Amino acid sequence: MTSTKRLFAAFLLTATFVGCGDGETTGAGGVGGGDGAGGLGGAGGGDVFPCTEQGIRDAIAEGGGPHTFTCEGPTTVTTGAVINISNDVILDGEGNLTVDGDDDHLVFGVNRGVTAELIGLTMTRGRYAVGPPEWRLGGGCIANDGTLTLTNCTVTRCSADESAINGFGSSGGGISSRGTLTLTNSTVSENSAYDWGGGIFSSGTATLVNSTVSGNTNGGIWSRWSRGTMTITNSTVSGNTNGGVRNSGTMTITNSTVSGNTGVDVEQSGGDSLLTLTNSTVSGSVLVRHTVRWPGFLVSTVVTIATLIDGACAREGDGVIWTSNGYNIESPGATCGFDQETDQVDVTEGELNLGPLADNGGPTQTHGFVPGSVAMDAIPRKMCEVTKDQRGISRRQGARCDVGAYELEQ
Repeated sequence: MTSTKRLFAAFLLTATFVGCGDGETTGAGGVGGGDGAGGLGGAGGGDVFPCTEQGIRDAIAEGGGPHTFTCEGPTTVTTGAVINISNDVILDGEGNLTVDGDDDHLVFGVNRGVTAELIGLTMTRGRYAVGPPEWRLGGGCIANDGTLTLTNCTVTRCSADESAINGFGSSGGGISSRGTLTLTNSTVSENSAYDWGGGIFSSGTATLVNSTVSGNTNGGIWSRWSRGTMTITNSTVSGNTNGGVRNSGTMTITNSTVSGNTGVDVEQSGGDSLLTLTNSTVSGSVLVRHTVRWPGFLVSTVVTIATLIDGACAREGDGVIWTSNGYNIESPGATCGFDQETDQVDVTEGELNLGPLADNGGPTQTHGFVPGSVAMDAIPRKMCEVTKDQRGISRRQGARCDVGAYELEQ
């Protein structure tokens, strides 16, 4: 081992991997070795490996990184079996590398206790199949039991369509995570699941930032179990069939858009669950229900502030609590429990004047509006909860801040 590698190995023993940073570290370096064992250390501290399945496996075996690959432009690597990530590692496909599961097996499985970062990779055509390791109940492209960060990645056209073990259906057509999951500037699209969570299923801790979950079959996102925690910021969940977001744990949605999903766009279900919506836009329906399964489950709670709901809300069960902290808008009715003086209900379509879901700038799509909308300048400056909108535009633009995920530029 070279002295450089010895120093880097010593660093790994004392450092803790945290996230994928801003995705700007590419680790470009020397030419990979002919034996697939890696070449000269890259500028980011990693090595360069062949752009093959074995090259990916060798990079994982070495650990550390960020490791890059000798892909000459966009390259698809079709794998013969699931790639298990068993070492702490950073893999950077630099936007060129697609890893294909051949509609036969998972693309990546992240082992318990492992911290992995994937940057600039596309994962496609992964398929969940019943069998070892038996604790996995899904994950078409990715099954994560460790700590996984995706930055500038795409997860698409994967499936968890089989019935899983013990009578449970498989979930997480794109990603199934029992560990810690972070998506930044990433897309999860066109995946499907037998059970709910066609895009993402999480029973652990999950964070989405500047990301899109769209076009998935049997739901976009499912955060399940009371211990599950999910934070969605500056992101869009749209065009998924059979629902957009379902939560039975603790979920916070800030500066985000949930729109155009068939079925229920946002569903809060189960006791001891909490959903907080801040400066977000929901174009569709919201369902909150409380199901008592055994003693000890308490209530299903929704808290909203500065949120725009272009649709209707429904409640099921006695243990539902809906709390408005003000400056919310509901159009066209008054079904969401917006009962503060600063809330606006029974707003007509013309008064709201909400535009279609579109590219209005920024990394994710939003619903804009035009001057004169009741959403404009509705929040006093001192009550603005966040400093930027979903696109990264500064709040406030006028004398006050706007309601929802979009701040009209003035």
